Amino acid sequence: MAKVKFREYLRKKKNSGPVYESGEGLVKRAKKRMEADELIVQPAYRIENYEKAADLLEQAGDYPGAQELRRECLDKAELAKAEKTESDYRRAVLHLEEADSEEDLAKVSREFKKLKGYKDSGELKKKADDEAGRLRKRFRLKQAVVIVIIILLAFCAAAGAKAGLFSYLAARLEGRGGIYESAYSRFVKLGDFLDSEEQAARYKDLMRRQKERNESKSVKKGHKGDTVRFGDYSWTVLERSGSARLLLCQTPKEDIFLSHISYDGDMKVISETEEEENAQTEQEDSIRGLYDEVFSGPGQDTVWAESSLRSYLNTEVLGKAFSEFERGAMLPMDTVPGSNGIYGTDGGAETTDLIRLLSLEEAENYQKIFEKPNQDTWLCTPGHDGTSAAYMTKSGVLMPYGNDVRSESLSVCPVILVDADRLTAE
Repeated sequence: MAKVKFREYLRKKKNSGPVYESGEGLVKRAKKRMEADELIVQPAYRIENYEKAADLLEQAGDYPGAQELRRECLDKAELAKAEKTESDYRRAVLHLEEADSEEDLAKVSREFKKLKGYKDSGELKKKADDEAGRLRKRFRLKQAVVIVIIILLAFCAAAGAKAGLFSYLAARLEGRGGIYESAYSRFVKLGDFLDSEEQAARYKDLMRRQKERNESKSVKKGHKGDTVRFGDYSWTVLERSGSARLLLCQTPKEDIFLSHISYDGDMKVISETEEEENAQTEQEDSIRGLYDEVFSGPGQDTVWAESSLRSYLNTEVLGKAFSEFERGAMLPMDTVPGSNGIYGTDGGAETTDLIRLLSLEEAENYQKIFEKPNQDTWLCTPGHDGTSAAYMTKSGVLMPYGNDVRSESLSVCPVILVDADRLTAE
């Protein structure tokens, strides 16, 4: 096979002279462009297509019908130009309505400038320029205010630090920036400095509202297996039915409400003040020796319905771990402890609770969703006898044999039922 020299081929092609096309061929090509117009949506492409067809027809010279088609192409090109101008105008008007920054308004101004003389483009361009100027002045004013504040803070830092002025100003800035929790904390520490107490109350309320809005969004979006926020805890969605969400708490490693609780013993009381905490500590120390003696003897038969844990969850935890807003969204549930299928232990009567525990059967059914708690956690089903209750280890292993109901080495992963429609923040 002969070797082709590509550069030589291109040079010969370049020097071969112009290629002439017949009038009939030019007309056919022009007609194909005109027929293709129906498939072209954008006016700009239609204009280009008609103008190229008109150029072909002009080259066709006096070929029969060529000039009539050319005039038709030029007329349609003008119509397409009018459509493009109207389309550009509508798009510019839409961009003006949506523009919310100086940069966007500058782009809109350029769009109207290209439409000079069309309808009210001049007035709309001036409107875009005026709005851009207003935003520019506003931005510069904000810059000036920030600079002034920084200067004032720097000037007052040394003199006002001891008096709390620096912390007060920082708290006000954080509050205006939406950092409510930090602002609240600062105002609380400032005590009665200026109006810090009033500001603390204000930002405490804002924190509450912000938290409620976040909870509402989180729970409403939650699907089976998702993690949502409710109260101060993370929860796994076990079931979703309409607006109802069955939630299982992901127990933290150490928690004042949910860690180290007996299934049936002295009900845990959570102190709200320092005085209550000291009194509770003294009481716990005084009964510790007696408790150890009792624990070494035989336990008392108990079931979920009569357990101190059920009472604790639905009184102490319900009242102190959840706000009034959150309690209002919680729905009562039927708790079915179930009998222990391996040891034949009766779980007692069904109950209706706002906070409950998983049964042994439920824990097994939901293991794919909730594989491992952070700690060994109680289940409401009894263990091998009436003095024990089943549990799940932190490794996710179910223990039907159970643990002594008086043991405080276990924790809980409570279950609640929440109506997402009731979570309507103010």
